[in-house]
Amino acid sequence: MLRFFRNIRQKLLENGNISKYFWYAFGEILLVVIGILIALQINNWNEDRKERAFEKYVLTEIQTNLIQDQQQLLSSIKQRQKAAEAIMIINSNVIEDFTSDEYGKHVANLFTFERFFPIVNGYEMLKSNGLTLSSDELRSLLGQYYEYEVLRVQSSFKDLEKAFLEDARLILEQGFFDELEHAVMVTFTSFPNPELEKALKEYLIVYKENHKNSMLSFEHFKSINEELLSQVKIAINDLSN
Repeated sequence: MLRFFRNIRQKLLENGNISKYFWYAFGEILLVVIGILIALQINNWNEDRKERAFEKYVLTEIQTNLIQDQQQLLSSIKQRQKAAEAIMIINSNVIEDFTSDEYGKHVANLFTFERFFPIVNGYEMLKSNGLTLSSDELRSLLGQYYEYEVLRVQSSFKDLEKAFLEDARLILEQGFFDELEHAVMVTFTSFPNPELEKALKEYLIVYKENHKNSMLSFEHFKSINEELLSQVKIAINDLSN
């Protein structure tokens, strides 16, 4: 092909067609420039396709992580609801109204606390890629969730655990219990025991407020998780089109 064009240029020069030669040379240069531009555009298309594929992969991973966070949270909220019911029942009745097994079940629900371990695989991948996303708004929402909201709800879980370790242990160490299996059953050294009832109801004065604040925190985090999950799903759908 190059030899063909070279022959044309030589014939134009030999025939003295200087003006045609220059126009031909200009056209040849123009074709080369157009070819380079087309090649650059194709390369840009390929790079854009790769970036969109990686973004979709990362967001899909984040979507999975958010669902896992949600499952953990729903389990914790369910347990907190059991604790709320136990608070109401113990405060509204006297210990003689229960069998040992019934009272033990309520006490077990009070003394069960949860830990929250957010799944951050997808967000860590996104950070390693410079937090690059097509949507600035989604990037901001993800940063808010993982860098602030997750830490705040973890603090609520830690507060519950601290209350258990510091306050409930004072009751546990008084010898009221033979065995405590979390969220299942408590067995007592003696039952009914008025001293146990008094200690529990005094403990519930503080516990009730801690429990209420924790539930508000969990519900708030749940709504943020659901909204973010919805936005991530929309972004994945856009990248698929």
